[in-house]
Amino acid sequence: MRAHTKDSYRILIAEDEPLIMKNIATKIENASDKFEILYAENGKEALDLIEKLQPQVLFTDIQMPQMNGIELIKQVSGKYPRIQIVVISGHDEFDYAQQALRYGAKDFLLKPLDADDIKKTLSRICAQLDQEKASLKKERVLSAVRTGEIQPENNTLQDSVFQLFLIQIGHLANASYSLSVAGFYDNLWQQVGRSKAIPTLLGYVEDWWLVDQSQVNGKYLVIKTEDTVRQQPLISADALLAAIREQAEPYPVTIAHLPELIALEKLWSASQGLKIAMERGLAPGKSAVLPNTDTERELPSAWIDPNTQHKLITFIQGNKRASFSKELRSLFEHWTAQAYPQKWVEKNLQHLIQIVHQQAIHISEDEISHLECEMLNTLYTAADFPVVSEKLVTLLENTAFLNEEHVSEGAEALTHSIESYLKTNFAHPITLEDISAKFNFDASYLTKIFKKYKQITPLKYLISLRMEEAKRLIQQHPNLSFKEIGAIVGYPDAHYFSRIFKNMTGQNLSDYSEGMKL
Repeated sequence: MRAHTKDSYRILIAEDEPLIMKNIATKIENASDKFEILYAENGKEALDLIEKLQPQVLFTDIQMPQMNGIELIKQVSGKYPRIQIVVISGHDEFDYAQQALRYGAKDFLLKPLDADDIKKTLSRICAQLDQEKASLKKERVLSAVRTGEIQPENNTLQDSVFQLFLIQIGHLANASYSLSVAGFYDNLWQQVGRSKAIPTLLGYVEDWWLVDQSQVNGKYLVIKTEDTVRQQPLISADALLAAIREQAEPYPVTIAHLPELIALEKLWSASQGLKIAMERGLAPGKSAVLPNTDTERELPSAWIDPNTQHKLITFIQGNKRASFSKELRSLFEHWTAQAYPQKWVEKNLQHLIQIVHQQAIHISEDEISHLECEMLNTLYTAADFPVVSEKLVTLLENTAFLNEEHVSEGAEALTHSIESYLKTNFAHPITLEDISAKFNFDASYLTKIFKKYKQITPLKYLISLRMEEAKRLIQQHPNLSFKEIGAIVGYPDAHYFSRIFKNMTGQNLSDYSEGMKL
């Protein structure tokens, strides 16, 4: 009898004729080396062995003492539906064979058994069992990475160890990431998959998985190896970075990884550690392999320094737009040169918005929230920080300065055109920059003339349109969730939608909805 190994399967032959049983076993051994063969002389003995040793395949005769093949198939199919059952039938037992197929047998072979038929049957069974084993391994690894739960169904991974990487294409993003951006990064990862960059790098390694994580553009790469090579990682982080960067251009790629191999039960805690390392270390616009250290980098305060604050406030109060923009560019260039982490940059950007808001009294809280969301989304989706910097300078500049420009004779008609455009397109992503490009006027000028005729800025008018539509949907379509309503009116981030709604109406979404039912 061939010994059982981790990569082999067990096949049980239930046959009461010793010579026929031996003949079947020989042909199975000649056809495939992937099976350990077990023997039973009747159905009852076969059922006992199945309960004890759990083979993956059953070859059974029909006419046997104590329990015939039909009864055996019925019981096995009911208790062990994953077992592949093959009926061994004589010509005069054909009706029984058909009955066996109805009870759950997958195939039947006629006596005397043909070697080619056995080979084809075993090939089909092996392919299915290999696929099931691969799926089960994947489920166990994904569960271990995502939740820390270890599924105990089989021992296929008991002696394995793993190499773990966290790969981030582009920048970190929060829940306000739009569906279109999520789709873009999904397509980018599909491009990486089609390129075969990872399997080419891994070479002979068969067991590896890409596991989604909370960041839409980040994935864990888990590579399985055996305990005998515990001290030898299969690929280097630098080689992986080069392979992914080639496919992800022009977007930066950041990799966090563990230098050592780890057991299955440690994957979840390790994945959480890599996630923290990514949040601490990813710098906008920079491709890098993050260092393996528990020491957090010392950073300046996550606030704009007092000297820079004073300059910016002075420039806003003195209406020195060019000086303001120059100071911002100098500040952003310093951040880029120092490769400050994205999370630190985000906090400083939010502080910049506060500084501007304190001086730009014509801008409402809702518009500032809109600006904050717009700035962060600009950061999340850009390929490099210099491009981000220019967009951020424009956004902050247009917010800080409302020029007293000459209002043209056609300003009222232009205001009506903007109003019509916003009413028609309010459910789509719209920024002040978009309106400016649409009507070919400076953003601050458009804000000035729109407020002159409508007593409200374009962005606040846009928000009010969205809130009125949200109220209508809550009243007329109570079956829609708040998240769905937010997406319909232009706010894919449910938390941001909830905050804006409360700012505009004075009520949270749940209270407003309940009030409509009274």
